[in-house]
Amino acid sequence: MPSVRDLAQQLRINPNTVMRAYQELNRDELIETRRGQGTFITTKSQKIQHIRDNLAEDAVKNFIETMQELGIERQTAISILEEGKW
Repeated sequence: MPSVRDLAQQLRINPNTVMRAYQELNRDELIETRRGQGTFITTKSQKIQHIRDNLAEDAVKNFIETMQELGIERQTAISILEEGKW
C-alpha cells in the first residue's frame, strides 16, 4: 500500500486522516505494517474469509430489505435468485 504521505498527497487530504485510517485497518487486522518494508494487505486466510462472510451477510440483508420494500414476495425473490440472471 502507499505510504501515509503518498496517499495523503494523492487524495489531497491531511496525512493525519490517512494515519488514522491505517491505524484502524491495522487494528482490524486488515493490513500489516512491517517496519522498514511498508504496509501490506493481510494475507491471513481466516481473516479474509471472515470479511467475506460479513460482506455476504450484509448483501443478503440488503437484498431482503429491497425485496420487501418493492413488495416482492419471498417465493418470487427466491425464483429470481434461482434463475441466476446475475
